[in-house]
Amino acid sequence: NLLFEIALTKIPTIGDIQAKAMVQVLGSAEAVFKTPARMLEKIEGIGKVRADAVKRFRLFKEVEQEIKFINKNNIKALFFTSENYPKRLLNCADGPIMLYYKGVANLNSEKIISVAGTRNHTHQGQFDCEKLIKDLSEFDVKIVSGLAYGIDTIAHKSALANNLSTIGVLAHGLHTLYPSVNEPLSREM
Repeated sequence: NLLFEIALTKIPTIGDIQAKAMVQVLGSAEAVFKTPARMLEKIEGIGKVRADAVKRFRLFKEVEQEIKFINKNNIKALFFTSENYPKRLLNCADGPIMLYYKGVANLNSEKIISVAGTRNHTHQGQFDCEKLIKDLSEFDVKIVSGLAYGIDTIAHKSALANNLSTIGVLAHGLHTLYPSVNEPLSREM
């Protein structure tokens, strides 16, 4: 089913909300592709243009290449119907239908703190971030940030220094890491 789940993310005019609606009505991503256009049209929010976009989708070879890449690089794919998909994201109507991750992480941990901050932080900002995470270490929280320059990097490093689990949420795919200076940090994470 991974082929159809990834393919669903690549259809023009179909966003996360529409994809979820189709899967919830039809039961699976595969069913979305195998359902006649006239039936897809009747699903709320789909209509003729989006139903036709599903039927015109022909990039399955590209999707197969993506599957080879994720298998080769030990990347896990989580469709929104997966048991391990972050339950908190299910409360967001436009939460992503697919997440990709590397490593071992419980994305449904009870205690998660997200840290977002500036790339051009002050010394006080760095001190405050490090202190906050050190103070949180006694509560065994998971630290989530964006693995970007500045406060994000400080948050991840502070989590590791305080024996806390940390997750880097990337705005791009796992085919590259930006900023590249954080590649050693990402391996440590």
